[in-house]
Amino acid sequence: MSKQELNTVKIVEFAKELYADGQTATQISIFTHCINSAKLAENIAHRFFTDMRGDLVPQDVNDIIAAIVNSAVLSEVINTRRTHFETIADVANVQIATMVSTLSRDLRLVETKRDMEYRGRLSQSSVATQIVAVAAILCTAQEAITLLQQKSIAGIPKIRKILAQLDADLLAAHATTRYYILRLYSHAARNLINDANQLIKKIRGDQKTARLLEKHTANLTNKLADKEKEKKRGRKKASRETTN
Repeated sequence: MSKQELNTVKIVEFAKELYADGQTATQISIFTHCINSAKLAENIAHRFFTDMRGDLVPQDVNDIIAAIVNSAVLSEVINTRRTHFETIADVANVQIATMVSTLSRDLRLVETKRDMEYRGRLSQSSVATQIVAVAAILCTAQEAITLLQQKSIAGIPKIRKILAQLDADLLAAHATTRYYILRLYSHAARNLINDANQLIKKIRGDQKTARLLEKHTANLTNKLADKEKEKKRGRKKASRETTN
């Protein structure tokens, strides 16, 4: 096993220990989310550099891709466990710690300022960092769809907020407009976000239809019950008249 692979194993174990049994807002394991993001980020990075003109590909491309993968694995350690920059740098290196820091929201700020500050940093970040951000957005959007399918109407308020946040974050990743491969993945993310919003509309529409059907059924049941009561009264009346 190479030194680079050993370092990745160490980083994965460090992340697994920190994330423990924590869950994301989309109700899946934080560790699973980060591993899925890392795998997707690696695929995006390989396609990105393969698509690049040969004389423009950096000599340290393998190190860059490794940094992308490891940053994705560690991308939630600051948000969820308040891990310090220095700790991440000790486990990985300063480059990865910088990428993770850029990918993290400042929890000391109120939510609106937190998002604005994060998107400002993201828009000025390296392409490598934005690759991780796009991969995380794609994974989160897919998780949101899965949560909607499982929780149906109960999951909508939380998912609407997540989708709005993803949409704004995607706009902040300016590299997606400059590079063809990132543009493709950005479109894929946008489509997933749109799919999730359409699913919300469908769930709400189905719920409205179900309520109307329930109301109509209740009215019909009441009418049938009233008719049956009238029949019983009629039979009793006829019976009394016959007796008299």
